[in-house]
Amino acid sequence: MLYPFRILLGGLCVSWILVSSVMAQDQSGAWRAGMGRAAITPTQPLWMYPLDMQQRQWTADYTRWLEDRLLDVARQATDSLEPMQVGWASGSCFFAVNRRNNPEGGYEGGGAMVYYGLPSPWQAGLEERICAGVERQAQAVKQERNRGLAYEIPMSGHDPRRLLYYLDEEGHEQPVATPADWERRRVAILRGMQQLMGPLPDRTVLCDLDVKEVGRESFPGYTRVQLTFAAEPGDRVSADLYLPEVADPLSRRPAVLALHQTSALGKRDVGIDGKPDRTYAHELALRGYIVLAPDYPSFGDLANYDFANDRYASGTMKGIFNHMRAVDLLVARDDVDPDRLAVIGHSLGGHNALFLAAFDTRLKVIVTSCGWTPFHFYYGGKKLENWAQERYMPWMRDVFHNDPDQVPFDFHEVIAALAPRTLYSCSPLGDENFEVAGVQQVELAAREVYRLYSAEEKLIIRYPETGHTFPNEQRQEAYQVIDRVLGRD
Repeated sequence: MLYPFRILLGGLCVSWILVSSVMAQDQSGAWRAGMGRAAITPTQPLWMYPLDMQQRQWTADYTRWLEDRLLDVARQATDSLEPMQVGWASGSCFFAVNRRNNPEGGYEGGGAMVYYGLPSPWQAGLEERICAGVERQAQAVKQERNRGLAYEIPMSGHDPRRLLYYLDEEGHEQPVATPADWERRRVAILRGMQQLMGPLPDRTVLCDLDVKEVGRESFPGYTRVQLTFAAEPGDRVSADLYLPEVADPLSRRPAVLALHQTSALGKRDVGIDGKPDRTYAHELALRGYIVLAPDYPSFGDLANYDFANDRYASGTMKGIFNHMRAVDLLVARDDVDPDRLAVIGHSLGGHNALFLAAFDTRLKVIVTSCGWTPFHFYYGGKKLENWAQERYMPWMRDVFHNDPDQVPFDFHEVIAALAPRTLYSCSPLGDENFEVAGVQQVELAAREVYRLYSAEEKLIIRYPETGHTFPNEQRQEAYQVIDRVLGRD
């Protein structure tokens, strides 16, 4: 992605082209810009993504154009405003080069400026203004790109609140009477979700997980290993892995992915460090489960995640991709049974568990607490801007105008898309975020889909008389459901 923006230096307004996190032409990670200078190597690695031939040609042509423009800027610059180059990678302004400091390696961002006691073209706070300008422009360009991309995804064409029909090849409604019929509708549901979240990246070719242990702590009954793994080139996910003390450590065991709520603690919020009503990673490890608890982007060790410069249309889809890679990590372990996997989450983690399970059928049990209601029931459909944050689904705002009538999917479909797998939902009567009346409406509709599979007993929804919490009684019942389905060792 190439972002234009303008900065003001010494009263002269100069047009610049800034290189963001993708420059696939130079596989060494260095951007070889013009002006007869040496290669510029960013202080943080550039992210590389595969490009098809047409994209490669466009990138090469655009890079040559970019070099010519930089040469023009250099020729036109005044003596007081020395020619410089500015690059942008991984959310950081990394180099600016002028005649004086270029032979010495250039200017490195991040407060590392060395003052030589000579007149400098750098005004006070200039680096901060450059970075802020790039950040604003990156967000604007991404929003514009996303608006176009949203319309490239095939429309679902279905009413999200009517489940028992699908559209045939000619667009005619056909009744859903069999599981095979429902699978056709399920494909359309995933399309509708991607219309709001952006496309799920291709998973046919994935990078090595490259798991790295950062540290470990021992607790009564289990060991907690802090680690990171590569979700994709240039991007690592921080997570806690809980390894229970078991009689036969070489046996394959069931495993659970534990997703946290909106909390600065991130992954630690579901451990012994969190509040008592959501320590499910800790509690499941004590029951003998291997548990993996990753950070969601913008929380925990990923607090500074840069949504503006990633390749995703939404933080939600980035979360889904990261969580699928977390499932990959569990499946790859010698001590995990890949056929006995579950996911559990509360609030943010509650709907992330649903979204993940819709796309990843390896999960046999889904536990969600205080995580969902139809969009029309979310504060009466009047506060969908809460879903439109960059960390969630900005197309809610940019494409669908925070209008629940325009949103291309709803939780009727998400819940039904999990059939016939086991779903346990804790949906309190007093949840101020997720109106229980909407949950009850969805339950009636989704049971019809579960009935197609003769699996009505696998849809379990509880309505405790409490607020936005995951009470002990419901947590223990959820654990018992996981035990029964996965076969607790």
